Amino acid sequence: MSAFDFKRFLESNKNKKIRFLFVVHRKEILNQSISCFRGVLKNHNFGELMVGGIIPESLDNLFVSIQSFNSKKLYKKLTPEFYDYIIIDEFHHAAAESYQKLLSYFNPKILLGLTATPERMDGKDILKYFGRKISAEIRLPEAIDRNLLVPFSYFGISDDTDLSQVKWNKGGYDLKELSTVLTYNKIRTSMIIKSLEKYLNDLDGVRGLGFCVSKEHADYMSKIFNEAGIPSISLDCDTCNEDRNKSKFA
Repeated sequence: MSAFDFKRFLESNKNKKIRFLFVVHRKEILNQSISCFRGVLKNHNFGELMVGGIIPESLDNLFVSIQSFNSKKLYKKLTPEFYDYIIIDEFHHAAAESYQKLLSYFNPKILLGLTATPERMDGKDILKYFGRKISAEIRLPEAIDRNLLVPFSYFGISDDTDLSQVKWNKGGYDLKELSTVLTYNKIRTSMIIKSLEKYLNDLDGVRGLGFCVSKEHADYMSKIFNEAGIPSISLDCDTCNEDRNKSKFA
């Protein structure tokens, strides 16, 4: 969607030099995005990457990770009006401190934020950067009805884990305390595995993705799954790209 909108912007500014910036937090997304933009624009030379040690020849049309943006201090090398069109993918991350330099410094003609989760659990407001205007929106039921997403079955499993003593902070549980309660909880992990066996006809033919509270919790769940004969690996922000790419779950 963003590639087609940028194409429209280019066509309406044919006689002008347009500079473009695409920002996200992971290299994998940047690789996918630059390929998508080149396909839509029918220009296989469009854009350059700045991520993981890759240094572009030009900053005019840049696909950059937020980590590289900050480490290279682009806000000190460019003027506030340098970029005409800025896209921030996974914009729910923009409430983090790492995005504030970018958002407060640059003044593009168009700022486009993309996210599947505009309502943050911590209550931080991300719509303020757009005058509280949502340009385009599609929710899950409509996306499924339009065959844009695969229909799914949802099962809510009863969990009697006692969380009454876990501290509640700013719209969510204290992650450290929650991790302590959930990690090494053999009764709960046994229930999870039994539920998988109950609701899945062919566990060997299914690939799964589990979200955990902490790295320790993820490591523990991976260990329990492997012990139960369900191949599993724990991935987190510290997992090196080589190990991530080797994983069949990557």
